[in-house]
Amino acid sequence: MKRFIPTVIKRPFGIVRAAIRRRRRLSAVEAPQSTITAVVSGKRVLFFAPEAGIRPYVDILTFVARTLKELGHSPVYVRCFDLFARCPVKDMNLMRGRAVRSQMLDACLDCFAESKDYLSGRGIEFHDLREYLDGNLLKRVRTDISRLKDTDLLDYSHRGVNVGRLAYYDFALAMKHSLESALSSDESVMLREYIASSVLAIEAFSKIHERTPIDAVVAFDAYGMASSVKIFARSLGIPSKLMTVPYHLNGDWRRVLGMSDYSIVYEQRYRASWWAQFRDVPLPKTELTEIMNDLIHRMTGAGAHIYSPNKTNSADELRQRLGLSKTKKTLVAYTSSRDEHDAILVSLKGMGYPPLPVNDAFADTFAWLDDLIDYINRNPQYQLVIRIHPRVGATSRDGHQSRDAEEYRRRYSKTTENVAVVWYDDRVSSYDLAELADLALISWSSIGLELARMGIPVLGGLRSVLTLAPDDATFIRQASDRAEYFRKLEAALGEPPSAQALLMAYRWYYLFYLGNSVDLSDVRPHVAAHADDSANYKLPMNARLVEEIFVNQGNAVQANLDDLQREGRAQSPDEERRVLAGQLGRLTHFLFTGIDSGEACELVLRDRDVTPTRSGEVSRVGDEVLYFHEGEVIRRDTILFRRLFELIRELQANVGVRS
Repeated sequence: MKRFIPTVIKRPFGIVRAAIRRRRRLSAVEAPQSTITAVVSGKRVLFFAPEAGIRPYVDILTFVARTLKELGHSPVYVRCFDLFARCPVKDMNLMRGRAVRSQMLDACLDCFAESKDYLSGRGIEFHDLREYLDGNLLKRVRTDISRLKDTDLLDYSHRGVNVGRLAYYDFALAMKHSLESALSSDESVMLREYIASSVLAIEAFSKIHERTPIDAVVAFDAYGMASSVKIFARSLGIPSKLMTVPYHLNGDWRRVLGMSDYSIVYEQRYRASWWAQFRDVPLPKTELTEIMNDLIHRMTGAGAHIYSPNKTNSADELRQRLGLSKTKKTLVAYTSSRDEHDAILVSLKGMGYPPLPVNDAFADTFAWLDDLIDYINRNPQYQLVIRIHPRVGATSRDGHQSRDAEEYRRRYSKTTENVAVVWYDDRVSSYDLAELADLALISWSSIGLELARMGIPVLGGLRSVLTLAPDDATFIRQASDRAEYFRKLEAALGEPPSAQALLMAYRWYYLFYLGNSVDLSDVRPHVAAHADDSANYKLPMNARLVEEIFVNQGNAVQANLDDLQREGRAQSPDEERRVLAGQLGRLTHFLFTGIDSGEACELVLRDRDVTPTRSGEVSRVGDEVLYFHEGEVIRRDTILFRRLFELIRELQANVGVRS
């Protein structure tokens, strides 16, 4: 029941809150106090990341800065207060449109407090950006941008940097805005604020460099402000790196990644260019375990990069709910969110890259789905489930739905007998759907590689922007035209599970998500950065590799390849197959029971049509797969369990595993 608090009680609370806010504001608006000294050892590396209010970011940034300091360099941080109308911290707090001024101020106060906390006890010098961006400059920049026409915003440049397109990246992701949509009045204001923030970031960097010359720049992720500074620095001949963490375990803070390129598109292509060197190198137990950790985490966890509801044990119920036949081949199509696609393309042009060659089988997502529905209508032996990406609807990250949501409803609310739609706001796990899929069809979603690691065949046809897999991969097949797409669709449905394709999926995952990162797990940087006493800091084992990347502009791929091949860590292909069979056993145990054992399970596969009688035994009886656990037999009748059974059997063959 809602409670109403009497005004006589609310008023004192309001007075106290106002007093606390005033005290915090007074602390923040004290005279800026940069801590830059004239003495410089090594190279001066500027960490341009004012978003201290995002604690994980500042954790890893300050840890890397401290590492460079221990190696004899001079890292310098930046902090700000109430300078940028838009920034990652305000986006994280869902401050959309014309946010209340007091809310904006509170976010800035919190961010400033975090900055003071981190920098004061870690011996890292910093620039207070208020010394470089005065009120007159802020007013002039915002006035100039307010005078632009909406149609001129994307082409707006400052000091030779196309800040309009770089800022659009943040705006499009925050507002789920696609290029073909007109700007509303609130959106017009917001995009201008993003552009102004990028301009001010360039101005701040320029003035810092004039006062204390910078040798290298580090910024976190591809935010508009960060990209603008990096590209401007490059125009001055100053090397710069984009730092992030691997897309592993929803962001693996035990590792740090210095991207080879400012754009994720070209960073992905760089990693893919190493495939010939990595594809024949067996993975050790530690890495295979990590990769399975990620897969199970995506089915059970939550976070910024996990949109699907968690996996359940109700795939059979879902099949009935969707009206799917057990006798027909099931295709599951996973869409992506178009605003992400547009944001990447626009930022690419802002970075000065030429247009990407079109290498897609379909014009866009809607053309792809329309052709799939037409194909299913002409081939009644198949059935199709369309899983519309949850991000198309309102999520906890953004609070509002995409404009594409209405278009999906208009086009696909009325479907034919063999086509079912799982809507963006349906509480249906994408992984429960995968359990029913004879073939998964993807646009450019990362779920393709997740499903490939479960042994599910995957087909993609929208491949021009993001790299999905090597061109010759069989774990994710790709097509460049419509005819090739449907030929490969038919071929994939007719092929048995392949342990070799599964091995390639795991090796590709390692290269693609971990191969260019630096392992800092020996010092657990995400925890170490929280230590108030800087004496708790420990130099990581890979400190010199950190220096090579963020000071000398190197990459980690060769070092990681050498590590895989190093005597004592390298292993034979037979051992890799044995370990992977154990990890698939772990996955099978999880899918049967809902419990992750956390370690490999070497299952005992019984002869066909023999009921298992001991723990860890699995058999196949008809279409059912049976698993003996805690004194009872658990039965599952889905294509995924049958596929896993056959894959484990193939992996165990000829490597001395009992069956």
